[in-house]
Amino acid sequence: MKRWNDPFPATPERFHLRVEATLGSLEERTMKERHIIKRTVILVAAALLTLTALAAVVGNTRLKDALNANGAGEVAELVTALHADGGSAEGFTLSLDEYFWEDDDLYMTCSVAVPPEGRYMVALYTPTLNGVALRYEARGWVSPKFYDQESPAVLLYGGEHPDHSTELLTFSVDPALRQRHDHQLRLRAVLLKCEAALPWLTDFGGLLDPPRYASLKAAGISLDALIEAGQAEIVAQRTIDAPLDTASEQTVYNDVAEHDFYIRDTRFHVDGFRLSHTGVELRLTVSGDGMEQWADGSTQLGFCTREGRELGLMLSAEDSSGRIALADGSPAYALSLNTHALIPLKDLEVVLLAPVTYPEDAQGRQLSPVYDLDRALVLTPVFNEALPAPAAPGVEEEGEKLC
Repeated sequence: MKRWNDPFPATPERFHLRVEATLGSLEERTMKERHIIKRTVILVAAALLTLTALAAVVGNTRLKDALNANGAGEVAELVTALHADGGSAEGFTLSLDEYFWEDDDLYMTCSVAVPPEGRYMVALYTPTLNGVALRYEARGWVSPKFYDQESPAVLLYGGEHPDHSTELLTFSVDPALRQRHDHQLRLRAVLLKCEAALPWLTDFGGLLDPPRYASLKAAGISLDALIEAGQAEIVAQRTIDAPLDTASEQTVYNDVAEHDFYIRDTRFHVDGFRLSHTGVELRLTVSGDGMEQWADGSTQLGFCTREGRELGLMLSAEDSSGRIALADGSPAYALSLNTHALIPLKDLEVVLLAPVTYPEDAQGRQLSPVYDLDRALVLTPVFNEALPAPAAPGVEEEGEKLC
């Protein structure tokens, strides 16, 4: 399970003071882990870009539109329009457009626009909820792009980069906070003009159109040094303070009706299960005489519907596996699978776990995934009130101090 931890370090004092002054005159895992990279995610993202390329920067409903366009209208109904911005003086706009919160997943879309001429950087700070920095958890093959993180990053606009962006930001929060109606969200960003071309990175498969960014630590770049050398200039800052009302109904399953399955001399025991509109998690122990043969033929596993379709709008999936010994000394495999997806649940009576392949056509284009339904486990989600609540959040140590 994901954990909600203590915040990242506070705003670096030197940069904070520099912003204020400038604006005053004008801010080891033991198991083998592998990430399942599916090109379908990239194709979906490209389709969404086509659908939403002309969307306005402020006040857009791109997340809701994307969900409706991809058959996830049930999830789209959970999305709340926020449309909060910090003004647009100097041609710099920062906005929080939409959000929804289920279980311990908080999803929101953030848009940025800069003046149409020139090359700019934006230092985006980790948003806070009720004064506490949110815990960023990537959903999809994207990277955190906040300035106040252990590996600080800045967003890049203008020049060879677009002058606007809309990104899906995903965070883990304490589910107990959903009982409140009076949450206060704060997001802050600083706009800097910088004519130097920085080495840039881009997300592998981001939804919507996330910005390009520069990793300052990897590039050995300091914003303070750039400013002192006259290579960067702080132009403006934006701060958004917006209320969030999250005390709403949600759908979370924490167990399955059956825990033991037998297929071809192989026993599958479900140790843990969780399903919501934002994904499905499973812990599984595989044992028996057919275990090795099953493992040899199951290079990848995936969740699907009874009809062999993906559960919803897929963002990413990851798994880990390792050999273990059961109490009687016999060998077994322990598997953990976690799929991040936006899933309609209303008519989803069962979830299948099956071996999956990702075929391509003659031109190398990704086709729909193919699930081996004959070797699938048919899981019936239920809510078990007897199961304990998720463990209390841990505490994350602060990373190194930023510039």
